[in-house]
Amino acid sequence: MLVLALLASSALACARDVVMVTLPEIADARSALLVARSAERQQVWALDLTAAVALPTIDDPGDIALELAAFALPLSALGLETGELDLSTLTRGRPLPMIAGAFETKLVDTAEPWKARADLPGSLQSVRLPNARGPCVDLRLRIQPIESSERPAVLVGLDDERVLVGTRAGDFFLSTPDSIAPLPALTGLPGASGVRTPDGEIWLFGSDGSTAHGSLEDGFVPGPTAPGSADLVVAAVVAGSTHAVDLLAVSTSGELFQLDGARFISLAEGRDAETVTRSLAVIGPRHAVWTAHSSFVHRYRDGVATLEEPSHDLMREIASVAVIPALGLVAGAVIEGRLLLDRGDRQWTMLEPVDGGPSGLGIDVYAIEPFGDGFWAGGSTGSHTQWYPGWGFCEVGPAISRQAVVHAIRAGPSIVVTTDAARGGYPALAWLVPTE
Repeated sequence: MLVLALLASSALACARDVVMVTLPEIADARSALLVARSAERQQVWALDLTAAVALPTIDDPGDIALELAAFALPLSALGLETGELDLSTLTRGRPLPMIAGAFETKLVDTAEPWKARADLPGSLQSVRLPNARGPCVDLRLRIQPIESSERPAVLVGLDDERVLVGTRAGDFFLSTPDSIAPLPALTGLPGASGVRTPDGEIWLFGSDGSTAHGSLEDGFVPGPTAPGSADLVVAAVVAGSTHAVDLLAVSTSGELFQLDGARFISLAEGRDAETVTRSLAVIGPRHAVWTAHSSFVHRYRDGVATLEEPSHDLMREIASVAVIPALGLVAGAVIEGRLLLDRGDRQWTMLEPVDGGPSGLGIDVYAIEPFGDGFWAGGSTGSHTQWYPGWGFCEVGPAISRQAVVHAIRAGPSIVVTTDAARGGYPALAWLVPTE
């Protein structure tokens, strides 16, 4: 428990009385701002709650009001150092992040008990952080060429340090953060999309409706063929299912299939005039949303298939969808790179930027992946950004390869991304590895 020794003095007194104040317990707080206000002046200190607290001295006559705002982020993430702050230098930049707790009390002859408050104290609401990085993670790029003439379509995480990447031509590679190597034993297997089940089995889907399943160690065997030789370009595991194999796959025409390991079942018919881009989000055992090469998305829920238009006021194509724990279903649009939130009952709202922070990716959003407490997003020029609750968007990171992001997955603490090929070159795979 942290104790602050606050000195209260009288202008007429020669001796000083020490008032001991104990900070309230705040779970997960790593930093705090302490405000002391009297009739004469206001002082603010930045406190590092993970180390011994430097004791501020308040030498001021009269009653003193104390306000405390605590944050889950360390002071370094706020761009601050321990000690007294000059608020006149904190007028431009981002607002303070979401609080982990806020309290207030008064010092008269003794300290009154701390009272919790639900919001940031008014004395701190105008504070701006010019040098804050917040929860944004610095990611180091490790780029590897994929030596194939075809676009990468399969990207499957095997563990924290290995991913399987494959192309529509059936060329496969094993990648780690330090190297990428061809897997000639897998050449010719279906390469339009792929997933890994909770028990570790890999399922591969082909452009002719073919499937194969197995592992790198034991090899692969053919699986069932999709009806009508459908081109299954995106697939996902049904999380939380009680079945050993419970997969959803979408064809280029937008038809949704369920695969139990032995057979395909058509759940929702496709629309020939539309082409699925690259994204399928499974929200529950009987609930999925997937993109169609338009401003609409398909939704299947409890046996009913519908179309929705998240950006109906913008008429922007929706290129990606993902379930983010802090937000729910998120959709990424093209052109301005807007992100939209599913509010239910066919209602969507824009994910607005935080005052003083970036407005988002600014380009076509082709991939969204949960990351930390928020998400990572990548787009059409290989640029990428992050978003966090109470902080908003981070600054856009350096371009991965200046080509469009095709797929992105998590592999341990890292994001792994595949991109299109540059003219006359190869497509690429990149590990985005946290530097801390």
